[in-house]
Amino acid sequence: RVCDQSIGPLEIRVVQRGTFEELMEYAISRGASINQYKAP
Repeated sequence: RVCDQSIGPLEIRVVQRGTFEELMEYAISRGASINQYKAP
């Protein structure tokens, strides 16, 4: 996909401990199903 630039370079970020749990709680509080949320 380099020729048409449809995919950019991979970006990796280090986040604080508990970030994914907080995102899951936020998503669930907004109506998301817990079955559709998968933390790394």
